[in-house]
Amino acid sequence: MADQKRTTHVEGVTQTVFFMDSLLDQYALLPTNMYVDMLGDYDGKETLEAAGVEFRDLLEEDGTLQHVKLPKGWRIVLGDYPTWSSLVDDRDRVRARIMVKIEYYQRSDFTERQARMVIHCRFNVALDGKRYDEEGVVVYNVYDRQCDGEVIYATEPRSIAGVNNPDDRCKLQDDADKEAIAWLDIRYPEWQDPKAYWD
Repeated sequence: MADQKRTTHVEGVTQTVFFMDSLLDQYALLPTNMYVDMLGDYDGKETLEAAGVEFRDLLEEDGTLQHVKLPKGWRIVLGDYPTWSSLVDDRDRVRARIMVKIEYYQRSDFTERQARMVIHCRFNVALDGKRYDEEGVVVYNVYDRQCDGEVIYATEPRSIAGVNNPDDRCKLQDDADKEAIAWLDIRYPEWQDPKAYWD
């Protein structure tokens, strides 16, 4: 299996990122440290196994990475930033974000590998930062990763003009967040389950 490597040098720290070539027999390395991007009692490994990922042996060096066999058509796509990549399924949907980096501290001759993976639910709720900065309004969007992150619902704009108290601004955001979540709860009651609604 071929490795893809990229190295950057930042302030005396050398960072090397390793990714297995997932196009070769669908074998890859994934972090053992994985969690779901929504709060809840969901197991990341069980989520991927339900999607067809087969977990194999740990990488012997330090246990931060694990050999896996990906389902047919799944692959790892390198991101623009050297330490990040995406786990993409056979329908080109991003199912997880992966961070793997090796830091070498030249002064102490110490090497440390950091690796983690965030497993996505199909739907995501987030503040529309662009409208907040440019229009001065609080809007929370519901994004659908099934449709390449398309906004499928947006809350009514709440103006922050004249709202100078940080607590009051936080309340505007909390109210909008609750509105978006309520919209999802009605239409997709299991939306916080990372296994739900992908098929």
